[in-house]
Amino acid sequence: GGDPAGRPRACRADARCEHAMFDLNRYYRRLHAKMPARSRPTLTRAQKAWTAYLNATTPLVDERGRIDIIGARVATLKRLSETVGND
Repeated sequence: GGDPAGRPRACRADARCEHAMFDLNRYYRRLHAKMPARSRPTLTRAQKAWTAYLNATTPLVDERGRIDIIGARVATLKRLSETVGND
């Protein structure tokens, strides 16, 4: 996939990327809903920072690399969403 230089297509043109981002948004919303209101702005800032990181690294990696970056974030958010509020 991608152009001859191996640069990733737009995420919306890559079904695996679209699916990974769908999961990311689902677990982000779940975690956001479970967090105390006072902590939510911190999560929002962290996610904005992560998005900036993804956008900065995407030109440097191939499509698989982008999936790996998103997948690691999904795993983190999923783990947190399953842990937060269960004390």
